Amino acid sequence: MVVSRRTLLSAVACLGGALAASRLGATELRSSSKSRLVLLGTGGGPVLGGERGMAANVLLVEDVAYLIDCGYGAAGALARQGISLRDIEGIFITHNHADHLMDYGAVLLFAWLQGHTAPVRVYGPPPLEKITAWQLAANQVPLDYYKNDMGMAGMPQVIVRECSGRRVVMHDAHVRVSCTEVHHPPVKPALAYRFDLEDRSIVFSGDTSASQDLVTLAKGADVLVHEAADVDMTLKMMSDPTARGMINGSGGGAPAGFDARKFSEHVYNGHTSAEDAGRIAAAAEVKTLVLNHLSPGSSRVVTDSQWISMARRHFSGNIVVGHDGLTL
Repeated sequence: MVVSRRTLLSAVACLGGALAASRLGATELRSSSKSRLVLLGTGGGPVLGGERGMAANVLLVEDVAYLIDCGYGAAGALARQGISLRDIEGIFITHNHADHLMDYGAVLLFAWLQGHTAPVRVYGPPPLEKITAWQLAANQVPLDYYKNDMGMAGMPQVIVRECSGRRVVMHDAHVRVSCTEVHHPPVKPALAYRFDLEDRSIVFSGDTSASQDLVTLAKGADVLVHEAADVDMTLKMMSDPTARGMINGSGGGAPAGFDARKFSEHVYNGHTSAEDAGRIAAAAEVKTLVLNHLSPGSSRVVTDSQWISMARRHFSGNIVVGHDGLTL
């Protein structure tokens, strides 16, 4: 497997030896893979600035791209990776929380501006059709300006397929995608996705508490990309207004004004600890666990070696800690 010299040097310089070690694990993943998985945003929650962006991943197969979630900054993250939105073959939304959906309208608009002419196919839980219509309506005025001023063709059709339950979502020449519902109250339905490719299978948990349905979906997969929280540290930092701003390694942009009791209930009931992510990976018998959507997002608060140690208590396979821009 080849990792670019720039990527490796950047990892070592910015995040030290622990991250370098986790990226060497990722290098091994790519040694026999034709597909590429790029983690675009690996932070948990709607937190601006700092070390990690909001939830987004892209799976590349030959000359097409499949985007999983559209958290704020997803369009720019794709551009920084040299990936054109004209190559998007499908968009898959796990659930309708802002940190997974906030850049959805921007992705649709930039796909058109970058030359996407075929229908854009989008999959996700209801009410995604309404959300799509609202996003397109919000962009209608600037869209018309571009179209009329520059003579551009109209924006391609956006075809939305709302999904729930356990089902095959789509199947094309490159991939078979299936989903299952997971537990992320009060959001219902929330989805996990499995991508079965020619060279490997990759599962995305979305946001969820420990889920037997997810274990079933991920059974025998090569890669499980699973959210992970250090629950005690997250609750401790979010209960302290001074520490809250540093949860993503930055002094600003963290949520404020919430009910601390309700926030605690949400974390306990709707998210997964790193230890439980390890349990799920072991039960599903996957080869590699990628810890993603991390809270706290700052590697100065929870280091890569600490994340790996928590998951390692229950999972003996390969463990990779997600960072923005990491390619697997």
